[in-house]
Amino acid sequence: YLRGDSATSTLVFAMGGGTSPTLDVNITVAVSAGGAAALPRTRTHSLRLPNTPPPTRVLFNGAPLGKSRFGGPASWHYDGDDVAVVVTLPPSRTTDPARVVATFEPHPPAGLDGLKGLLAASRRAKAALNLRRMAPGEHSSHLDPLGAPLAYVASAPDLLASAAGSRALSG
Repeated sequence: YLRGDSATSTLVFAMGGGTSPTLDVNITVAVSAGGAAALPRTRTHSLRLPNTPPPTRVLFNGAPLGKSRFGGPASWHYDGDDVAVVVTLPPSRTTDPARVVATFEPHPPAGLDGLKGLLAASRRAKAALNLRRMAPGEHSSHLDPLGAPLAYVASAPDLLASAAGSRALSG
C-alpha cells in the first residue's frame, strides 16, 4: 500500500427472499478489486450475524455448510453467549465471489432484544450466589419444587449452541 498497490472486497448484505415462512439473510463478498502484487490467490472469511436465533440452514455458493459445535473451517456454529451465528467460509480464490445464505424462522418464539444481557446477568447472579452456596435449588434441589431455575437460565447459551441446527429448535 505504500507504493499505491491495494485491493478491496465489497460485502453486500440483504434480507428477504426465502420461501414463506422463512427469512433468508444473503451476504455476498464480491471479487477483490485492485492490483496489489502481493494479493493472495485464496482468502478466508468469517462472518458474525449478531442478535440472531440459530438458522435452519446455511449455504455457501449454493452448497450446504455443515454445523460444527465449536466452529472451524467450512462450517457454521452458534455462539450462545453472544447470541450470534458465526459462519467460517472455506478458502476461495480472490477472483471468485462468495455468497452465503442463512435461513431463519421468521419470528423466533421470543424476541431476542436484550437476551444477551439477560443471559450474562443470570450467569453473574448464579456465580455470585454460588460463592455463598445460595443459588436457589442448586445445593438443595430436593427442597425446591422448581428445581434450579437460575442454573437453567445460566446454562441457556450452552443449550442453544448445542441444539442449533437440530430439529429441537426448528419445532
